[in-house]
Amino acid sequence: MDDHMSPSSRNPLTTYLRQLRQTKTSLPHGELVCVSASPNISTVAALLRLACAVGPYIAVLQVHADIIDDWSPEAVRRLTNVAKRFSFLIWEGGRILNTKRRPTGQHALSSHEIARDVAMARKRYTKGINVAAWAGLASTWVIGSEGQDKGGSQLIPTLRRAARETVSRMTTSVRTEISGGQSPGIDGTDDDDCGDSPCENEEQDQNTLNTALEDLDISPPLRKSSVISLTRTITQHEEPSRPPLIEVDDDCDCGEINSENESALAVTVTSPPLLSRGLLIYLPSNGDTQSKSLHRQAAIISGKTHNDFVVGFVTEEPWTNVRRDQALAESLRRACSDEQDDLDEDDDEEGEDGNGKDEGNLNNAETYAIFSPLENDHVGCSTNVHEPRTSAGESLSSQGQHSSSRHKSGLGTQAQQIRALHQLVAQALSLLSTMSPAAPLSSSDAKQGCPDILYIPVITMNL
Repeated sequence: MDDHMSPSSRNPLTTYLRQLRQTKTSLPHGELVCVSASPNISTVAALLRLACAVGPYIAVLQVHADIIDDWSPEAVRRLTNVAKRFSFLIWEGGRILNTKRRPTGQHALSSHEIARDVAMARKRYTKGINVAAWAGLASTWVIGSEGQDKGGSQLIPTLRRAARETVSRMTTSVRTEISGGQSPGIDGTDDDDCGDSPCENEEQDQNTLNTALEDLDISPPLRKSSVISLTRTITQHEEPSRPPLIEVDDDCDCGEINSENESALAVTVTSPPLLSRGLLIYLPSNGDTQSKSLHRQAAIISGKTHNDFVVGFVTEEPWTNVRRDQALAESLRRACSDEQDDLDEDDDEEGEDGNGKDEGNLNNAETYAIFSPLENDHVGCSTNVHEPRTSAGESLSSQGQHSSSRHKSGLGTQAQQIRALHQLVAQALSLLSTMSPAAPLSSSDAKQGCPDILYIPVITMNL
């Protein structure tokens, strides 16, 4: 849906995330990070303050528009401006399009139940706050498997069409011109063309008659009504236009930005594909029950089948566990079709240039983003990034900074929170290294025909 992404990309949003991983040097320890706005953030001003503070250090911002009291099209415009300036994607995570977690395999859904759930998911996507009009990412539970008349084959294509229709309407403007004119008089002349003398004489005669009738205590007769016909011409012109939601001003309404943010912005990063849309599928947690396993497998197959629209998956398991656990990676590997193997064979026949081959395979590799929570408890860390701290004595940086900006506009609190964000990611990576897990799938594995998995921690923050 967005033209400025690579044509070799299966999905422009996953391609953009991979570009951020390579070019956005301000990411905490090189990791793609998603910051989720705390439920305590309930105003646009607070949301924009958070977006401006963490924008240079994240790849995705998760918002919950339903709980923002003053949400409006203007809020969308301002948030989109911030996203473009700081190069991150917007994920509306508060509205799950299909909220029903139906266990797969227990009983078959009727066609009526499937149609009802699909229609409701579409309405949640395009009505109300109209997520499809501004959020690059939305999330859902699958309805069923990809088999015929089992729900999975209907939900995602319906949401894809809804996204395309919404973006198409946004990029087409309709200009309406209305012109009107007065009908000529009976004698073929316009009313304005009547001479001054006849018109004035008629008015004087009418005034004289009215005065005479008043003296006689008689009401004047009703005047004959006049019929004036108007002609109106309406012409409409459809022409491509840049939607107002993505117009970017020089001022992103961030107010003051501290020096750390300014230095992070020094690196030029590609702007996000604001007209691209993608879907994240919720995965049930790992369990021994057969229904959970079937539901999880159905979600993975749906994501693989519709990988041009599905960006990845959301799991409730801690990021550290998902990162070192190969179960999800193995499921994605098994779900891969034989087309990647055919592509590798074609590349082998074309030449022996290893560098060119690897780069080509990497560009064409299937990519999936896995979003999972990262909390302080997951790493045994006392750092709190959920709530702002105002005491200068609680500084998280061992280097210590004595900046005069601590006492202006809450910039000291923002600096503390940003350092806490970096420290939390650092401690999670340190914990992974001590566990000596099997190496997770990475870009090097994708060169061998396996999917490239982007493990993205979701960290809740409030400023």
